[in-house]
Amino acid sequence: MDDLQELHAEQLKDQERLEIALNKAEDGDMLTLAEVDLIRFHCGLPNKRRANLVLTAIVDDFSNIFGGKQ
Repeated sequence: MDDLQELHAEQLKDQERLEIALNKAEDGDMLTLAEVDLIRFHCGLPNKRRANLVLTAIVDDFSNIFGGKQ
C-alpha cells in the first residue's frame, strides 16, 4: 500500500472514531478523554492539559529521595 492509500485509510478510521464520539455525545453518554481530545482536535482547539498522576507521584518521590526544593 502506498503512502496516499495509508493516509486515506487513517483518515477513514479517524472519521469513524469521530462519528462514534459524536453519536455518544448526542445520546448523552459519557465520553472518554481520548474522544473529547479527538473532537477538540477536529474543531481546531488544543487539548486541555491534564495532570498525569503517575508522573506527579514519581517526581514527588524523586524530590523526597534526592532533596528537591527546600
